[in-house]
Parts: sequence; C-alpha cells; structure tokens
Amino acid sequence: MKEIVCGVAGIVTKPYQRSREEGTKGFFIGLGSGVMGAITAPVTASLRLGTAVSQGVAASANSFGRMGRGLLDPNSVYSRFRPPRYINALNVVTVFN
Repeated sequence: MKEIVCGVAGIVTKPYQRSREEGTKGFFIGLGSGVMGAITAPVTASLRLGTAVSQGVAASANSFGRMGRGLLDPNSVYSRFRPPRYINALNVVTVFN
C-alpha cells in the first residue's frame, strides 16, 4: 500500500523537485517521472503480493508434508496425543486408562 501512495504522491512531488533544480524543463521531466512512478508502483505492489502469496502456499504445503512424518517420529510435534487403545482377543475395546 505504501508503494501505491508514494507512486501517486510522486505525480506532485517529482515535478516540484525537478523544477526547483532545473526550471521548466525539469518540471516536465519530473512530471513524466511522476506519471511513470504512478503506473509502475501498483504493478510492483501486485507482483510483490503474488510473491508473498506463493511463498505462503509453499510453506503450508511443506508444513502439511511434515505432518505425515510426525506420526512415525515420537519426538515430533505432530506425534500421537495418546497411545492407541487395546483391543483384546474378543474384539472388545477396553476403557482407556
């Protein structure tokens, strides 16, 4: 969001800065620079957003991939929360103790 605000603000600030340095010629150069900044700032922000979203998706996929391995590793964060229930020879589940 900051990039978009700076890009739009550049339409006003860049011509002013350049006109103080170079006069009328600098004003028009600054105006062109400000307009280009207003165009490129949203494009840059959307590309940065796409990068952040794709990194989040990749991190989530890696996290879900590690969850399956946690069931085999007793020291993992994703290991069993309680031991399995005992089923006796008569196929009766005993009370969990």
